[in-house]
Amino acid sequence: MALPGTLTVEELFAPPQRARASISPDGTRIAYLAPWQGRLNVWVQGVGPAAEARRVTADENRSALNYSWTDDPRRLLYLQDDGGDENWHLYRVDLDDPDAAAVDLTPFPTATVLTFTQPVSRPGKAVVQMNIRQTQQFDLHELDIATGELTTPAENPGHVSGWLIGGEGALFASRLTSDGDIELSRWDNDARTLHPIAVCDGAAYPMGVFPVQITPDGTAVWIGSNRGTDRTRLVRLDLSTGEETEVAVFTARFIVRQWLYEASTTGRLAFAKIAMGFPLLGLAAVVGIWAVRRAAKRREVLAGELRPAQVI
Repeated sequence: MALPGTLTVEELFAPPQRARASISPDGTRIAYLAPWQGRLNVWVQGVGPAAEARRVTADENRSALNYSWTDDPRRLLYLQDDGGDENWHLYRVDLDDPDAAAVDLTPFPTATVLTFTQPVSRPGKAVVQMNIRQTQQFDLHELDIATGELTTPAENPGHVSGWLIGGEGALFASRLTSDGDIELSRWDNDARTLHPIAVCDGAAYPMGVFPVQITPDGTAVWIGSNRGTDRTRLVRLDLSTGEETEVAVFTARFIVRQWLYEASTTGRLAFAKIAMGFPLLGLAAVVGIWAVRRAAKRREVLAGELRPAQVI
């Protein structure tokens, strides 16, 4: 068999022709990344077979890799910096106005957007972690996507690495302690302080805790835990007591998929649906093999009972 042709360096590192496809909330359009001027940009097209694709970003210096639909299918959000300075800004694209330029929703020259999410419980809003106040500290901001109005529900008291929004607007934070451990705390908005709930051994979580998702009732958080074991498992951590309760595999599959869905990470969601199907596939295979073997043994027994007696 002939070997396939070799790839040039340019071909090996060339941008993909299509990447990170996602469907709009109303199911009428698809967005994806595709090259333009040597950089990946966001393109949108209808779901019909004859629909034409339209480029909705125009970034020539750096690829626009991180984008997301809003709950209003008229708008898209994406992150981009200025010529590689790593100061990421959040931009809004109006799909109903093709001639309109992208709007910078975070026009702060030296600030950068660390993360942005769109909680299902807060339609029309984006929750943004950004360092406007101090370069080394990221505060929690809420952004009105349509108007650009920015509010600050919580200022970082120091060393907070991530924020969570629970039921009825309750805020929770994770931070590194002086010992290098990961601490989950409740934010007291009146006192502007943190109250520890649980601590994870930093040495056991060198890459951080993943996943982390507030439960629908806001009383607990689902996290990936390896406390007391060398395997990561999904647990429910009570936000009042800090107690962990292991979650069954079927519930774990639902939780992880729901977390990825709410985070609008459709590519990871597809991977999770496949990967997390393996335990059930394995269980079905074991049961199937057991059933086949049991049936084979039963046939042997029946065959022995029905075999004619030998004549001496």
